[in-house]
Amino acid sequence: MKAHDYVKWEFLRCIMARIQFSEIFMNWLKECVTSPKFSVNINGVLKGNFKSQRGLRQGDPISPYIFLIVMEGLSGMLQHMADCEHFTFHPLCSELRIINVMFADDMFVMASADVDSLRAVKGCLDKFGKIFGLKPNLDKSNMFLAGVNTEEQSRLSRLIGIPLEQPIKYLGVLLTSARVNADDCKVLVEKITSKIRGWQANFLSYAGKVQLIVAVFQGIQQFWASCLPIPKGVWCDIEGCIKKFLWKRNNNAKFKAKVKWSDLRLPKFEGGLGIKEMGV
Repeated sequence: MKAHDYVKWEFLRCIMARIQFSEIFMNWLKECVTSPKFSVNINGVLKGNFKSQRGLRQGDPISPYIFLIVMEGLSGMLQHMADCEHFTFHPLCSELRIINVMFADDMFVMASADVDSLRAVKGCLDKFGKIFGLKPNLDKSNMFLAGVNTEEQSRLSRLIGIPLEQPIKYLGVLLTSARVNADDCKVLVEKITSKIRGWQANFLSYAGKVQLIVAVFQGIQQFWASCLPIPKGVWCDIEGCIKKFLWKRNNNAKFKAKVKWSDLRLPKFEGGLGIKEMGV
């Protein structure tokens, strides 16, 4: 959601006043949001101008800050909703009375898996959309349910109109409190192999392949390893795929390693290629 595209200025100002922004700053922001005009460049010459209907242009540096201000309004509405008798907190969030957490433009809303609580959340989101003009994208929204049988999960999903997703993933990484096994990491292995299939069609040199291994594969490895304890067997499988990518000329050709893999992992000043060991 882009806050500056749809949000109504009147309600944005109301939130800012509640947060106690200064009057001067609010007037500055009002001018940024309500007064932009654009001209059309025709053969290097600007022709006329027209008023923007959606406020700030996409990519404007101030738009993320506006979005955060608007999300403060949504958080306040969710907290107010939690005081109603029909809402029940998620069992692990009730002590601290946590309803939602945000990262960038993504929001997690936690509640008990019962009809009244989910309807209260959905009603709050709908009300927020009507007031502020900013609606969540249900096509990109998912519901995660635990401790509920499959039939009840499907019923709640149909009732609220948000599709189910299991297992839970965020930024491509599995979210789980249990020990990760090889099956949970299939998406990581598939991501690596799909990139390899695309690159093998380009007849890359050894130097080009090494550069991709260091820049891309190890970047993916570091991202996943920073989030989850990946099983050693998964790293061995990925390392095997990378070895084939380095030495094979195409998908069908057989390959034979020309140099020991342990030698390639040595730093460049020791005669290696600086390829780091997977999982380290």
